[in-house]
Amino acid sequence: MIIRKIRIKNINSLKNEHIVDFTTSPLKESGLFAITGPTGSGKTTILDAICLALFNRIPRIDKQISQNLIFETGVILTRNTKDAVAEVEYSCAKGIYTSRWEISTNRNGNLRDYEMRIYDVAGNTIEEKKTNVPVLNEQLVGLSFDQFIRSILLPQGDFALFLQSGKNDRGILLEKITGSLIYRELGKRAYEKRKIVCLQMDKIKDQQSELLARKMDDTAFAELEVKCNSIAKEQVELNNKMVATEKQLDIKQNIERLTKQVIETEMLWKKSIQDSVQFIKGEGVKMKPHKLLLPYFEEINAVTELQNWIATNSRKIEEIKTNLAQNETKIENTANSIRQFVHNQTIESSNLVASLDQFEQKVIGLSSLCDQKEFAYRTGFEPVKQTAKELNLPILIKEEPHKISEKISHRKQAIIHQLSEYELKHPKIGVENSLEKQTLFQEQISLATEWDKMIAIYEQNNKSLQLLLKKRLDTEKEHKTGKSNLEQWNIQFNELKTHLELKSKDLLINQLTTKLEDFKKHLHNNQPCPLCGSLEHPWAEKEIPDSKSQEYECKQLEEKLKIVKSSIDSAIAKNELFEKQIENTLKEEKELGIQIATSQHDMDAIKTKLPEDMQLLKPAEATSKLQQYLAEYRGYGQLVIELEKIEQIKLQISKLIELFTEGKEIRLQLQAIYQGNNIQTDCKALRSKYQEVESEKSRLNKNLQEIGTELERNEISKSQKIGSLLPKLQQIGFTDFEIAKKSMLHHSEYTKLEERAKQLENEKLSRKTKYETLVEQLKLSQQKDVKETLEQIRLQLTQFSEKLKEIAQNRDAMMEQLSNQKSIRADLKIKEQEYESLRLKSEKWILLDKVIGDSQGYNFNNFAQSLTLGHLITLANRRLQELSPRYMLTKTEVKGNDELNVIDRDMGDELRSVKTLSGGETFMVSLALALGLAEMASRNIAIGSLFIDEGFGTLDPETLDQALAMLEQLQARNNKTIGIISHVDALKERINARIELHPEFGQGHSKLVIKSGY
Repeated sequence: MIIRKIRIKNINSLKNEHIVDFTTSPLKESGLFAITGPTGSGKTTILDAICLALFNRIPRIDKQISQNLIFETGVILTRNTKDAVAEVEYSCAKGIYTSRWEISTNRNGNLRDYEMRIYDVAGNTIEEKKTNVPVLNEQLVGLSFDQFIRSILLPQGDFALFLQSGKNDRGILLEKITGSLIYRELGKRAYEKRKIVCLQMDKIKDQQSELLARKMDDTAFAELEVKCNSIAKEQVELNNKMVATEKQLDIKQNIERLTKQVIETEMLWKKSIQDSVQFIKGEGVKMKPHKLLLPYFEEINAVTELQNWIATNSRKIEEIKTNLAQNETKIENTANSIRQFVHNQTIESSNLVASLDQFEQKVIGLSSLCDQKEFAYRTGFEPVKQTAKELNLPILIKEEPHKISEKISHRKQAIIHQLSEYELKHPKIGVENSLEKQTLFQEQISLATEWDKMIAIYEQNNKSLQLLLKKRLDTEKEHKTGKSNLEQWNIQFNELKTHLELKSKDLLINQLTTKLEDFKKHLHNNQPCPLCGSLEHPWAEKEIPDSKSQEYECKQLEEKLKIVKSSIDSAIAKNELFEKQIENTLKEEKELGIQIATSQHDMDAIKTKLPEDMQLLKPAEATSKLQQYLAEYRGYGQLVIELEKIEQIKLQISKLIELFTEGKEIRLQLQAIYQGNNIQTDCKALRSKYQEVESEKSRLNKNLQEIGTELERNEISKSQKIGSLLPKLQQIGFTDFEIAKKSMLHHSEYTKLEERAKQLENEKLSRKTKYETLVEQLKLSQQKDVKETLEQIRLQLTQFSEKLKEIAQNRDAMMEQLSNQKSIRADLKIKEQEYESLRLKSEKWILLDKVIGDSQGYNFNNFAQSLTLGHLITLANRRLQELSPRYMLTKTEVKGNDELNVIDRDMGDELRSVKTLSGGETFMVSLALALGLAEMASRNIAIGSLFIDEGFGTLDPETLDQALAMLEQLQARNNKTIGIISHVDALKERINARIELHPEFGQGHSKLVIKSGY
């Protein structure tokens, strides 16, 4: 994976839009570049933007970025901005893609939810669901978020600390760096799982013990089953006897019940016969004449309907006559209302509508004329209102014109008074020179403002100069101390060097002496030495010192000498840095001195351009005074313009007064004859009301005539029908129509009587049938009857019941005991199965706990970390072969603790602790470990972009050069783009391509600049 472009907008301290393009110069040509800037300027924000655009995560926060997280913590979105964007273009094995993350605020200033999308190289969107974008990026890149931050963002600084830590601290750091906390959790979970399983097995064992204590022995259990079966058999036999006896009881009781029902049913049957006879003699009498009249039912109904119509029409005629009288009153009232409305009480009824029309036209004419005057007034009022608004004089159209005229006159007097005050204060003031004076004052205000700014710059430069002087004095003091320390280190170095030379000579002599040990055995006193011929051999019996202790002393002195040499080199580098800082400070002091002198000259030049009285004041006071003069001259000119406008508005108001007077007179004429709101609506209502009562009168007269005619026709028809029907009625015994009409029953009444007669007949037949059926059933039951009496049968049932109850009590107790024992045996079987199943399942957890488990998870964690560290050392050594073949990392077991060492091949494969490494050596080894971790995390995926965050601040200039040389070598061999993130200023002088972050003073955000050259 290679990062091609980064686009950042309003992320943390990087306000506005910034683009870092690795496909164009100068970053394209330089594989090694630096990201520099002071602490808090936004260096790490660039890395945050990459992770945010790809995974919606940043390394500093251990969860997904969300709308609520941004609102609560203030992270990501730059303060006082409305949107933020992080976009990364990258290439991978599957092509070139762009991943984008963005967020914005709505109209109310509240954050919307974030959005994410991925584009291909043609700009086509291939995914825009925000939850799917990180997953797709992981698939395209081949790295998860955790793998990405360990493969692309190398934690070199963490490994530098890792090398200097003990085993326990080193394990914690390795967990943090590699993200392998899971091994500790697995060890703890294995321990906890085994503990839970064992507790469950113990619980089952306890339950089994409890059940065994309650279990009956097998012999007693078998006897209990036999007893229960015997009692059950006896109970069945008693139940059979009891059922047979209950049947006999049912027969006896049935005979009693049927005998009683036969007597009751016979009585009901006789009562039905009596009810039927009484009905025929009573209400049934009405049915006979009705049946005789049924053939003439329609003719009788026809006459009855005519009689009803005649009565109804007679009532209607009376109602119409009453309504006609009321209508006359309405007509007169409406006519009086019209006369009163048109203000004329002498109008004839025939001329009412015409007079109303004439009055309507007169009112409409006056109203239209009044509207014309009002329109003309409003039209003329608008320019007056506009001019008054310019004069800041509030007037309303509802105000009378002469009152508006009075307001304007008062305003005119006030303006004349203000002009007089200005002329007294400035005698030469006038319309002619007002504009010239205003221009002059504005120029002088600009000069005074510039003068004030120059004073601020002058004071700031003086303050900076004092700080530089203090800084230089402090540096010179530190430089002097550094020189003194350097002299002491040099003295100590020479002393150690001399001491080492002496010790080395002693060691050499001792080693040579040791080699001649075999020759000493053949030397004897008074016998010549084969080498020198001497007869005395003083060294023959002298004890030779142990050379191992001398070798150890020499090695100790060599180590001390290296430490002192390192201190000397560091002191020299610091002194050189102090000298350069002093030189730079002197240069800055000189530049500030020139700026101070220039500022003083410019201030003097500006002061001479101001009036003499202004030169005596402070810049702020002079500016305030000049602004006051400018405001007064502007005020005078404004008042003159207002006075001209007032003269203009007075002419316009005089015309308005004339229109107002004419309109007022017309309005009074209109109000004298009409006070309503709408003359047309009022006249229409009166016309409609008058026409309505006239129409009602015509309608009532017409109805009266029609109903009278119909009434006469009904009377004739009634006489004809009665004359035709009466002879027929007389033949069946009815001498009068009204008598026959009264003898006719209503249809519902006749239906009820007929239904009652049928009901009585059916009831009589039903009761007779039921009586005969019950008599037959009684005969059959008497044939099944037994000899025993009812009391004897009931006594047998009671005896059987008591015996069953006694048996049941004994049986229930034994059955309950038997059921409990069966349940206990079933539970024991289940518990045995549960225990066996759990035992089989627990074997793996017990074994796993034995191998990796403990309460804190250290066993598996230490084993896993040992493997991880071994694998990491192997990968790091591959990188060390590329960077510096001299060193190789190794791990040794010392008293149960893993110790990290390096093998120095140039020193005869000498084994050294990593804690003895110099700053440059530590950097080299920690960089190799970081590159090894990147390879381990990326799972053999080609990584083309690396970022090394910090780790350079502790290096001296010589070691820094060495480290950069190694990185350039790494970049050249592997064709990677390597970015170094640091606040070390020396990187600017050693790396050609740089991404520099410059904080903007007092604004809380930085400017991103891409530079090339030293």
